[in-house]
Amino acid sequence: YDALACLQANEKTRAIPVVAVSSYAMASDIAKGRQAGFIEYITKPFYIKHFIQVIDSILRRLPF
Repeated sequence: YDALACLQANEKTRAIPVVAVSSYAMASDIAKGRQAGFIEYITKPFYIKHFIQVIDSILRRLPF
């Protein structure tokens, strides 16, 4: 959350999509992460294939 807050506070980095990877997997934890500004919230343990799909999906949405 601290790193996300720093990125959001800086004009040059606030548009960077940030993905949370956490062992906290309760619905309330995920909701808190989304509300804080994480574009995705992945819980551990996770499958690499799913992680790559999430990153690919985010990259496809970027305007470059």
